[in-house]
Amino acid sequence: MSGPVTGPARQDAAPTGPAAPAADAPRAAAAALRVPPALFLANLSFVLLWPAAWSVPLLELGLVEMIGGRTVSVLGGLEILWAKDALLACLVALLGVVMPMGKTLLLAAVQAGKLRARALPLIEIAGKLSMADVFLLAMIVVVAKGVGIGFARPLWGLYAFALCVLASMLVSHLTKQKLRSAP
Repeated sequence: MSGPVTGPARQDAAPTGPAAPAADAPRAAAAALRVPPALFLANLSFVLLWPAAWSVPLLELGLVEMIGGRTVSVLGGLEILWAKDALLACLVALLGVVMPMGKTLLLAAVQAGKLRARALPLIEIAGKLSMADVFLLAMIVVVAKGVGIGFARPLWGLYAFALCVLASMLVSHLTKQKLRSAP
């Protein structure tokens, strides 16, 4: 009986197994992605962007425009709503906070190959429901201007929040295209 056949070790072969250097870990992680790394990182950036968008001033609300009013963020608006109407506060929290972050994390799981691409239609629905929060804020502005009592002025945070929602939807769309074109 003879032992296993061994030949000379290849000089250009990367070590494998537990002895592989830690420097190869990022390369291996990038190879496991089902989408380009830039697209994966663009999606993960929303983990930081969503909380920022939730805390910046969205609207200025008040009774007399000359005096100014109170600025409201998503989180501040939830606090105000909770005191007045807990059910509406829960709905806004679901649409404006839970859905966007959940969509981001689920999309990252699809991009990393941890979740099947069949989940993409559900992820897209979550993205569209996230946009409902922007429409709710826009309706507040329209109603306040139409009634003539008080005012509601959109601030830069409303545009930043809407941009985050739209950019997140674009990342989802690009991910879907990449996964369809993949072999």
